[in-house]
Amino acid sequence: MAEALAAAFTDNLLTCSICLGEYEDPRVLPCYHTFCYGCICNHATRTVSRDRTFWCPLCREEIQFPRKGFALKKNHLIHKAKDLLSQQQQHEVSPPIKDNDVHGVTQATAEMMSKCEKHPTNELKYYCEDDDAVVCGDCIPKEHYRHGIVPIEDVANSNREKIKAALMKTETKLDMFKEAVAKDRTNELEEVNTEYTINKIKEQAQFIHKLVEITEQKLISEVKFACNISKKQKEANTDTFELHHASLQSACRFAQELVTNGSNSDIMLHTKALTERLTALEKMPVPTPDTPAQISYSPGIISAAALEAMLGQVTAQAAPPPPPPPRRYVPAPPPLPQPPRPNVPPPPPLPKPPRLNVPPPPPLPKPPRLNVPPPPPLHKPPRLNVPPPPPLPQSPRPNVPPPPTLPPRS
Repeated sequence: MAEALAAAFTDNLLTCSICLGEYEDPRVLPCYHTFCYGCICNHATRTVSRDRTFWCPLCREEIQFPRKGFALKKNHLIHKAKDLLSQQQQHEVSPPIKDNDVHGVTQATAEMMSKCEKHPTNELKYYCEDDDAVVCGDCIPKEHYRHGIVPIEDVANSNREKIKAALMKTETKLDMFKEAVAKDRTNELEEVNTEYTINKIKEQAQFIHKLVEITEQKLISEVKFACNISKKQKEANTDTFELHHASLQSACRFAQELVTNGSNSDIMLHTKALTERLTALEKMPVPTPDTPAQISYSPGIISAAALEAMLGQVTAQAAPPPPPPPRRYVPAPPPLPQPPRPNVPPPPPLPKPPRLNVPPPPPLPKPPRLNVPPPPPLHKPPRLNVPPPPPLPQSPRPNVPPPPTLPPRS
């Protein structure tokens, strides 16, 4: 039973979908599909376009090809699962995995501490906030000096809860996509009344005998051609729905495994990109199932002069176009390191210029005072002896009688 469990675990989790073999140096794309490093490098080199992009082999999402080498994040969960499964097969795991413990391998995988790639004997116990990297104690003084360094346990739990919150929202969208795919598969194009339309065309053709045989076959071909076009359109829509569903399912499965079985370093390594990916997938619109194409036939007036008009025309309602593919996810570039500030000593002070000993100028001579005689006094004019004027005569006062008194008003 344990061997069967190990075989099922290997087939489901440790198999590359390109080479169909066990992962060799598993790497994760931005769409969170995992492949062997050699397989994905060969695929990207073979299919890269002029704008340096290639498509994911599973979900066909457009991936940007890096200009400075093909650097992808390692899938440490797969690495540790391979190591643990190898130990279990060699009977080196203690305690051994029980037959009824389906999560035994993944649980033990989560408990293994990640090691530093540059210092394999050191454990990844710290998180650099400036570089968004998980480091060991020896990496700090060499590459992360004076950076914000915190113990990984202080931030891993909060980021784990952040991934859980994003995962819950995205799983709801995953269920909606499952329902849409199920409804789309039930709306088969064969339910369209194609045979009924062909029979009507044949009944109309019987009235005009041999004259309408060529046109009859022509219109039947139009019906079948419209049916094939709608069928191809429906198949294209179904492929698009399944690709969207695969993208959601892959990201949710990776996030679930990371939350359940990932170590603190795995959480810190994928939190930023994974939450952005889950948020983008959560906002993806859910497509509506295609409606079957409507094919109708309009019989014409029987006339030997107008053969095509007698048989009529075939019309087909086109199926709606498929929803747009998911937007290309391009992770944000890492921040550029700040150059060290040069230790330049301040310039020496400039010497003060010597003070010049300039004698003061001689005083200016005073101008001589002019001896000007005072002006002669002014003569007063003589006073005129003018007699006073005579007094004016007084006018006599007029003798005016007083006015009569008015009688009282009755």
